[in-house]
Amino acid sequence: MKQSESMKTFIAMCEEHGFSRRGKMFCRCIGDGIFQKISVACQDYMSPSSPEYSAAQRKSPCVHFGFWSMYSAIHELYFEEPRVLGPFYPENLLGERFRTDIFMGLPTQVQIMEEKGFPLLDSITTQKRLVEESRRLYIVDLGHDRYQFTLGAPMMLRGEESAAIDQLYGLYGREWRNFHHCCDHLKSEGKIDEYLAEEHDCEMRIKEIYEFLWMAAMGEKEKLRMYFLENLQKNTQLAKENKIRFGENYRPLLETL
Repeated sequence: MKQSESMKTFIAMCEEHGFSRRGKMFCRCIGDGIFQKISVACQDYMSPSSPEYSAAQRKSPCVHFGFWSMYSAIHELYFEEPRVLGPFYPENLLGERFRTDIFMGLPTQVQIMEEKGFPLLDSITTQKRLVEESRRLYIVDLGHDRYQFTLGAPMMLRGEESAAIDQLYGLYGREWRNFHHCCDHLKSEGKIDEYLAEEHDCEMRIKEIYEFLWMAAMGEKEKLRMYFLENLQKNTQLAKENKIRFGENYRPLLETL
């Protein structure tokens, strides 16, 4: 199947499963506050063993997808911009890390999405399923599921407080380690004002991580609930502004508690 034919087939699949379309970006909101996004806005090099490969056609559109809890702080660009991509690839569904030496091109990815991708996405309607499948796919593609800020909220909501706090501590610590690795030389060079400016910028970047971590570590249940509901309200508004479809089964449960 040629790439153009595969694209038409894929667009029809996305629409059949209730995804709204903006160019090469497809989104929907379903279940207990689950935002899902598929994008074919970028290209990647194919393996020379792909039947789609030729000297004149070495690249193919590449499918990226992701799913996030709307109780999390999701960056607004995920709702707006096709080239802000989800973290997963169809190849991950086969238990393989994405690599260009195994990338067979769009037709193969469309087949994987039809057989495994859409059934998986249709099944992710709860925070529990979101956490389970996120962990599985992150481990396939990255080798670990650490440093994922948006997993903190669904982990807390499914009762994994300790694991969520560990996730946030790990991310918070990594950001400060990166800062010191990149900027400590400024102190030894006597560039104190520049160092302090960089330190302030780092504090601002990780402010939300710190505040979420503090609420979780201190067991501030009501503040956490309000934080999750504020995120849900913001993300719902972003989805509406970007004309993203809401499935018939869309029903955020936290609003009713």
